[in-house]
Amino acid sequence: MDSALRSRRAFIMTKTCLRLLLLAAGATSITHGCGDGSIECLGTPVACENRNLAECSGGCGVYEGCLGGVVSCESLTDNRELCIQTGDCRYVGSCEGVEGCDSTPFEACATAPGCVQVRRCYGTDVTCANLDTDQCELYAQCELGEECRGSAAACGDLESNAACLDAPGCFPANVTPSVAY
Repeated sequence: MDSALRSRRAFIMTKTCLRLLLLAAGATSITHGCGDGSIECLGTPVACENRNLAECSGGCGVYEGCLGGVVSCESLTDNRELCIQTGDCRYVGSCEGVEGCDSTPFEACATAPGCVQVRRCYGTDVTCANLDTDQCELYAQCELGEECRGSAAACGDLESNAACLDAPGCFPANVTPSVAY
């Protein structure tokens, strides 16, 4: 009986050891998954146009060229030469005033009673970014420079702890975000 009891105890010990071994193997694979560089990155990324150049990464890139808003052809009315060299702007003259002036030829307008010659730059607006760099600073609305542009990657799409920490507005799940007051 003593050998039967020993055999039974050995079987129970083996069964228990196998269970512990399987449990340990499962825990090892779980902890290995946590240590393989995978992270959970939370937050809302700051839009590229709101980042400074040092933070221009994660879907954003530095653009170098002509910066600014829109140049309207109308804004170039007082500068005929600049008007005619800008996009599809053209310098036009018309005759305005009393009834019938609008059908009077521009050349005859100055001598027609009640009519006034009107010159204007007319056409489709142009953005500063679409201007050649050598033309850029001819326009008051534009300047040469650098800015951050693009489409910021979602925080959840960042694949490393460093990339998560480098992206403005993002933070790893295991870190409490700092809040400036």
